Amino acid sequence: MDSAQCWDDMLFAYATKQWLDASEHAVALLEWLDKGGFSPQPTIGTTTMHFTCQLDADVSRAICVATCRQVIERCAKEGANASR
Repeated sequence: MDSAQCWDDMLFAYATKQWLDASEHAVALLEWLDKGGFSPQPTIGTTTMHFTCQLDADVSRAICVATCRQVIERCAKEGANASR
């Protein structure tokens, strides 16, 4: 798996409210990480663009896992709201 591509696809789907696609990417990425796959490397920066950095593997993994879980939760809520 290309975890960086999956991460980008998940974020794009989430940002464009493609809830099913976002959730599917989040689940796939979590499964990949649970099996010991390498994490994508989110870039962290300030809003003024004066500072950006690549985080170590442990922090990158923690950010990815937390984000995937949040995406899955939000997508489930949006799906429930759409079916009402």
